[in-house]
Amino acid sequence: MIGPYRLDAVLGRGGMGTVHAATVAEATPTAPPVGTRVAVKVLHAHLAEEASFVERFEREARAGLAVHHPGVVRVLDVGKADDGGALRPYLVMELVEGTPLSDVLGDLGKVPEGLARHIGREVARALAAIHEAGLVHRDVKPGNVLLTPDERVRLLDLGVARWHGAGSTRLSETGQFVGSILYAAPEQLAGEESLDGRADLYALGLLLHELVVGHHPFEAPSLAAVIRRQLDETAAPPSASVPDVSPWFDEVVATLLAKDPAGRFADARALARVLDAGEDDPWWQEREEAMRARSAVRLPRLRVARETALVARDEALVQLGQALLATRGGSGRAVLVGGEAGIGKTRLLDAFLRSVHAADPAVRLLAGAWPPGEAATAYDAFLDALRQHLAGPGLERDVAGRLGAMQGLAAELAASLGRGDDAVGGSRPELLAPDVLRAALLEVVKSLAAEGTTVLVVDGLEDAPAEGRSLFAALAAAAADVPLLLIGTHRGHLAPAWVADLKRLGHVTSLDLPRLDRAGVEALLCAALGSEALAHDLVRPVARRSEGNPLFVLEVVRALRETRVLERRTDGTWRATRPLHDVPLPSGVSDLVRAHLHGLESEDRDLLDVAACCGLEFDATLVGAALGLGRLPVLRRLARLESDRRLVRSVGKRFAFDHPTLRDVVYEALPEALRAEYHAVLFDALAAEHDLDNRGAEGLPGPVRAALCHHAFEAGRGREAADLVGPALAHHVAEQRPDAAVQLARRALEAPGVLRGLPRLHVLVEAARLLALLGRRDDLGPLLDEALLLTSEDVDDHDTGAAARGHVLRLMGEASIGPGLYDEGEARLAEAVRHLAAAGDAREEGMAHGALGTIAWRQGDFARAREQHEAHRDLAASVGDVAGEARALTSLGLLEHLAGRAAEAREVYERALTLATEHGLTTLAASAHNSLAVSWRSVGRRDRAIGHLEQALRLARAGGDRRSEASIVGNLGNLHKDQGDLRRALDAIERQRHIAREVQDRRSEGIATLNTGLTCLHLGMFDEAEARLLKAMMLFELLHEERFLAHARGFHAQWSETSGDAEGAESGYREALEGLRALGAEPEALDYAAYLGRCLRDRGALEEARELLDHVVDAATTSRRENAELMGRVFRVPLAPDEAEVLAARLDEHGERLSVWARMMLRHDLAESTGDARHARAARQALARIEDGVDHDDRRRMAARVPLVKAVHEAVRAHDGRES
Repeated sequence: MIGPYRLDAVLGRGGMGTVHAATVAEATPTAPPVGTRVAVKVLHAHLAEEASFVERFEREARAGLAVHHPGVVRVLDVGKADDGGALRPYLVMELVEGTPLSDVLGDLGKVPEGLARHIGREVARALAAIHEAGLVHRDVKPGNVLLTPDERVRLLDLGVARWHGAGSTRLSETGQFVGSILYAAPEQLAGEESLDGRADLYALGLLLHELVVGHHPFEAPSLAAVIRRQLDETAAPPSASVPDVSPWFDEVVATLLAKDPAGRFADARALARVLDAGEDDPWWQEREEAMRARSAVRLPRLRVARETALVARDEALVQLGQALLATRGGSGRAVLVGGEAGIGKTRLLDAFLRSVHAADPAVRLLAGAWPPGEAATAYDAFLDALRQHLAGPGLERDVAGRLGAMQGLAAELAASLGRGDDAVGGSRPELLAPDVLRAALLEVVKSLAAEGTTVLVVDGLEDAPAEGRSLFAALAAAAADVPLLLIGTHRGHLAPAWVADLKRLGHVTSLDLPRLDRAGVEALLCAALGSEALAHDLVRPVARRSEGNPLFVLEVVRALRETRVLERRTDGTWRATRPLHDVPLPSGVSDLVRAHLHGLESEDRDLLDVAACCGLEFDATLVGAALGLGRLPVLRRLARLESDRRLVRSVGKRFAFDHPTLRDVVYEALPEALRAEYHAVLFDALAAEHDLDNRGAEGLPGPVRAALCHHAFEAGRGREAADLVGPALAHHVAEQRPDAAVQLARRALEAPGVLRGLPRLHVLVEAARLLALLGRRDDLGPLLDEALLLTSEDVDDHDTGAAARGHVLRLMGEASIGPGLYDEGEARLAEAVRHLAAAGDAREEGMAHGALGTIAWRQGDFARAREQHEAHRDLAASVGDVAGEARALTSLGLLEHLAGRAAEAREVYERALTLATEHGLTTLAASAHNSLAVSWRSVGRRDRAIGHLEQALRLARAGGDRRSEASIVGNLGNLHKDQGDLRRALDAIERQRHIAREVQDRRSEGIATLNTGLTCLHLGMFDEAEARLLKAMMLFELLHEERFLAHARGFHAQWSETSGDAEGAESGYREALEGLRALGAEPEALDYAAYLGRCLRDRGALEEARELLDHVVDAATTSRRENAELMGRVFRVPLAPDEAEVLAARLDEHGERLSVWARMMLRHDLAESTGDARHARAARQALARIEDGVDHDDRRRMAARVPLVKAVHEAVRAHDGRES
């Protein structure tokens, strides 16, 4: 007994005293109730004789009585008891059961960041209570922090605490250091008198560092060395040893470990707030900018385990190094790094980036990856990579300086870059449309690269939405002009056509990682085991079974460790505990995973099962809540699963399965009913965490909405799913994920009984809109038919019903345009206009007018088309629909062009281009450039046309607009043909045809087919030419494309004329001329009128020919179509001498504006009609230019089969013979 306490057992002995488990045996005024279990600390007898130690012991008692906080072990009583005539001080504390952090570290080695954050927050709260009581703890260390069974973190031992402030005195008369030197702040080691609570914060920083790294940052072999390091050295950031540690945690630790107390957190309360809020705290926003200022170029973080050094990848590193060397020269490169799962792609790039950073820290390194699961968005990898360099208060200003003509979008892009996983989707506006965001990101990356050599790594192209791969392709194209090395990883399943498109760029290469050969496997085993002999013994069976997959090799090593076949020596290397030749090895990675899972405690297996239902990454708190467990026990279990089994790993404040295969095996092993139940409890836990009942789905963060909807569907809870579909769809749309939105919409629509009435109608319309946006118009029909039916049956509100019906009818009408169902489309669009006007939806009404205008001009009714497009323009402008206004202007420009008013057309196109460029509307800017190119080409200004086409192609590719790309590539092909480069032209137009078929654009396919037919005709490939021309005519007839059908007839007439069928040629030219005139496209008909006049001339109908050609000259002069005008003048015979000279002078001066083929034709005709050898030689020069662009076989075929080519050769020979 001591006082009223019966001492039951010794709990521990320390330097000051012995701690006993005890029971209150007698009632006293100060003791707890009789029977209470307590801990009693009794001062050692020999110290009780020393006044200084007695004073220190009593101070601990006073300190304990002064502090009242659940995180601090309470002092319940103090006293002195007679011990053989001497008084022995004792103090009575709560008896707290638990595990000291020092034991946890000894057991696990290190703990996940999430657990370290939790412990740090609780200790900080406890320290705040101590400091606010006027005390400094002075001995914060792992042994004094207890993790209790009731999920609490308790701070122990106020034995060295002292009062701070004006009246405090230092207890050091014995000359002993009070506290632990390993955890002492520099001011403690320096012997400063005025310590305050910031010394405890320094110790907590050391503790947090040790928790996540596994060892003290200032460990040293001697006490003197420890003190020197504490005073002089800066601790390495935790992430230097554990790459998955977050930048936030690094900065918290760095702040706590500031040598000057003024550089630390102001107090423990402020620290607790930061640890509680995490990355959302304002402190982090400020510190992140300071970090950026300290290091403009930092090594990006790739989430990869570095269990061994990289082995057997020297050749791949060399290839990447060569690509970087070429990039340094100013011309960028793109590399696709491919290989199966586990082959080491991310590990290779991690080693490459580290080597680049070590060799030249000035190289800007960016890296990002697409997160798994429902939270992934189109441009996540790029946004994450850019956030490493663009953040903080100056973000908007920095972005504006990089956007060029799109600087008006700086605020929106800055918002996109500033978003995090916890942003509340329901309370923020939609930021940037997908094509706008893509264009803006492209400009920012190019701007960064223009400042200096830049490496951008995007991991997991196959996990990216289509829009993300589109931006990668655009960046790959842009890399040719800036020092950018773009690297993307994939598992070998990318679409071959997409890869082939990239490789056509010339500076894009592939790097496919092979499996390791036997020597590589042996090197990897040696690195993992630290034993050449053991690696040699294992290599044969492991290499055979793993087939050289590095992941499999390391998993085998792990399995052998877990089954005790391999045992670690004291020096850290491994040895075999039994002969290796009879050790059974698993047949695959899945078997290895099952082996890892075998023998897990049921609680651990439940935890992994629920985590697998969350995805590859998961939130420990949510998983714990779903299982009814607190945060601390879940974090401790995950820490053990990480340290002992390597089944999971800490990723910042979250966790992830160690490999996707592991998660897949766990999830697929769950029985369907159990899986549904786990999704149900996850739904309930997530709903409770975010207060779904009170806040509603619209008030939740976007990723939470999507996750709740996913869990509800998987759990079979249709009612909850129905309420969440709309908000989840809104999240996917706002995050630029139309594919994910369509997938969710289809799931909701197909689930029995989930959606009815107006909610179903909204989902149907949204799905149809997104399918149209994605170009998947074949899937629209059933959705729109059902939506149209619902608008008449289940919508009570008139305005809502009118708007919905108008929206559906507009989509149906637009869907009718592609296949040429113009009458049906016009009827639906006209009805759509009525409903939308009644509902006051000006934006949708304008779009319906625009579609009506498209039908009108395709049918040749240009006046009605103008009326509709003007209505679209005005309505769009009235509601700020910039995209709609730009589309309407482009359409109005086309009408001017078709009317032969080229200058007026270009003026309208320029207005559309300005609007599109200022607002980052990439697709529309590309369309305007393309239209300007066509306009300049029509007046012979190919120099201006080529510039616009190059800009258009760049923007179309940047915006992922394949339809526009097809048109632009085809127009480039036509320019090549104009310049006489027939083979290059044929390749480009064939490319247009390929893209058009890929995106199911039948009209563009028909145009390409038509132009390839004419090019084949010039090359003398008559059979192929006719087949292409007839196919084009058939396509245009099916599509009811009367304008292009007329052109196809005119092209076929040229085939007939070239083939010697004069009658067929004359008939075909008449049909083309009449067809275009009927459509009001008189300027486009003039070329065919000129050709018809030549046919009439050649068969002797001179008067009719002269009359027609005079008309051609007059009309072409009015509409400024120089090509048609010159043909009309040259084909008129006989020519007066002065007229022939004027024509010769015009051809000499302006001939370059004509196509090379047209120049050859006109010069030859002049040579024939005038006998002037100059024209024959000029015709031969034009032919020579054409022959330079074709091969020998082409030249022979053309000379033998194409009448004009044959005639030019003969004329030159005849003139040369006469001159000689």
